[in-house]
Amino acid sequence: MTINPNDIESELSYVYLHAVASLAGFTCSLPTRLEDNLGIDVTIRNSDKLAPDSKLYDFSVDIQLKATIKKIEIINDKIAYSFRGIKQYDKLRSVFTGNPKIVILLLLPENKEEWLHITKEQLILKNAAYWVSLYSAPESENATSQTIYIPTNNLLTVQSLKELMIKLSIEENIKYEQL
Repeated sequence: MTINPNDIESELSYVYLHAVASLAGFTCSLPTRLEDNLGIDVTIRNSDKLAPDSKLYDFSVDIQLKATIKKIEIINDKIAYSFRGIKQYDKLRSVFTGNPKIVILLLLPENKEEWLHITKEQLILKNAAYWVSLYSAPESENATSQTIYIPTNNLLTVQSLKELMIKLSIEENIKYEQL
């Protein structure tokens, strides 16, 4: 049985996140079936004091993973992405939540043959992933999708994930930045 390209894109977004989180020292876990129904694709967990002023030592972050091969539009240094599912958008933007929630978007080349390259020396997954918090984003007036804007400086790297987790450990709310 072969899986369709959308499922491959989803799996590659998980692989990207898992590699980054592992190197950053965090665990990644897949949700239960019920959590998946809530739109949680992955949970990242920290179990250590990350900074001298950390208030939280043991906490988790819920992740909604997205991947696309579509050509992206950049407006004011932000990636414009059409987020499908207003119900899920509303959950991700809610300020009434215990666990922080982050959207991670993996940008893949249009040509499927360029997605992954493996040699004896290296494993290359193209292109890159970016993250955004929708916390306190505006309510959508649309019925099916909402354009979200992901800062291009929110490249998901080992260092940027550590910095994000430190902010969350000191209970800083990472608010959505509109255009």
